[in-house]
Amino acid sequence: MNKTYFFMYFNKIYFLAALLLLTFATYSFADQVYDKVIVSVGSQAITQRQLDKSVEVAWASQQKKGKIPPSFKREVLQSLINKNLLLNYATDRGLKVSIAQVTAKINEIRKARRLTMQQLISELKKEDLNLYAFQQQVRENILYEQAVQFFILAHANVSEAELRKQYEQPKKTTERHIRHIFFAVPSPDQEEAVREKAQKVYESISSISQFNKAVLTYSEDKATKNQQGDLGYHVKEDLLKALQAPVFAAKLKMILKPIRSQVGYHIVLVDGSKEIIFKTRTDFDLKKQALMQQASIQARQKRLDTLLRRLKSEYLIEYKE
Repeated sequence: MNKTYFFMYFNKIYFLAALLLLTFATYSFADQVYDKVIVSVGSQAITQRQLDKSVEVAWASQQKKGKIPPSFKREVLQSLINKNLLLNYATDRGLKVSIAQVTAKINEIRKARRLTMQQLISELKKEDLNLYAFQQQVRENILYEQAVQFFILAHANVSEAELRKQYEQPKKTTERHIRHIFFAVPSPDQEEAVREKAQKVYESISSISQFNKAVLTYSEDKATKNQQGDLGYHVKEDLLKALQAPVFAAKLKMILKPIRSQVGYHIVLVDGSKEIIFKTRTDFDLKKQALMQQASIQARQKRLDTLLRRLKSEYLIEYKE
């Protein structure tokens, strides 16, 4: 699971049901009874038709075209499994949905689509869905929303004081001292010639003293040519993107083969390295809202992951043939 941002993952299991309801892309009650069950999750079941419809709606919601890849289908199936794990958990913990709640939600959907009740029933009929089956799906989605609220959101609080302390505490990072021989690429038609020249110079260098001579002879960086190609100390993020990974993966005194950046070719010598400690600028208040939001997303992601791992051990997930 991608852990970069919580909602990138969380949307897949939280809004899928709402999407199905709002588009009426559902399956009939009769289909649900006789359709093939492909996965059972505790007391819940996922049918082939349910998966197919969910994949169809999720794919369309991303405005993608073409053949749906198997990896996408697997993601949707996992989302349905996760949803059913939470539904099992909610039911076993005594969460309930009243008829009044279901009625209010249906009226909300109906009004959002500017439909009378009779028009809503007609729309459902077009999808081979009766009102009772629709009510059951609405009830399930309300129960799911309650589960998310009670078991995830309510346990993912973020302390402003703690976040401020983390943000403002001193941090350690690494700087690397680099020198380079630079070869400009004046035009696309000279790309290959410049690349070959850089490679030839690189192959002629076997020592730092030879590197120093090559800087004076070949480097086209006028600002550093007379300083042995010295670019100084840099943290990783300050370097050109193409240089970041190779420079910080290299051993000290290593001369790297030509690297193509957006400005040309570089033969880089990693000349030194040091650890530095710095204190983040005390501009927490200016960034507080964004930082709190990011921290909240991360806390919810962590809570969700922890809960799902637990539920997978509590409820039997059985894949049918």
